[in-house]
Amino acid sequence: MAEPSKSECPICHSQTMVKKPAHAVCTHCGFVTLPKKTLQAANTQPNARLGTETSAGRSFEMARMAALICQRYDLSVGLHNPGMTKDVERISKIPMISEVASLLTENGVTNFDPKFQPGDRTFDIIIMNETLQTIRSKDRLASILKDVGPDGLCIGSTDLNDGSDISESKFLNSRFTGAMWSGKSLNICAGEADLFTDFRVPTIAVKNKYRRKRYVFFYKSSKIENAIRLYFSKTPHAPSERSQ
Repeated sequence: MAEPSKSECPICHSQTMVKKPAHAVCTHCGFVTLPKKTLQAANTQPNARLGTETSAGRSFEMARMAALICQRYDLSVGLHNPGMTKDVERISKIPMISEVASLLTENGVTNFDPKFQPGDRTFDIIIMNETLQTIRSKDRLASILKDVGPDGLCIGSTDLNDGSDISESKFLNSRFTGAMWSGKSLNICAGEADLFTDFRVPTIAVKNKYRRKRYVFFYKSSKIENAIRLYFSKTPHAPSERSQ
């Protein structure tokens, strides 16, 4: 059998991108892309992950965790493509947080103000609740990571390509998914933006069907690096939506 033809990976630039029937995967860095797929706007369908009128969602839990890691007051929070989340008011009431805003990119919608685009300003905390998989280019991810403040923290939740068989992945078949990142591909992008990465398991990943789910931490300073380690010295998993 002839070896499949390979093209250049848009993340690591190796000639190791292998085309599959529904997607393409880099055999070097693990980045998976669905370049021809038309995506539905992120976070627009009501669900427990976005929070409800009576129950906190994942964005709230991620923001509260980030505030506890940062350990200071007057924190600004940028919610990347937050859609119809019900967590905004809850996040604004976290004692250490003084401002919550939308950070909108391609395919992003929101129902609250103020709204900013990448490059408009920096944030102490950026939350990417299931939006990493909507990003198919290194440049677009870099534009968001540039908005992380000097002692800031960006946390994203997504399924990662962990090297196991993804051919039957429901995540890839989702109408919201245009890419599946790997730890290595995210680390490449972080390094080019002068950031570091950390990967943690959220409580929702304890369930087998979500075993690829991870929280990705992007940060610049050793102070935040140490704070992440201290936070997880007291808890085995990152918090997720309580309904799970």
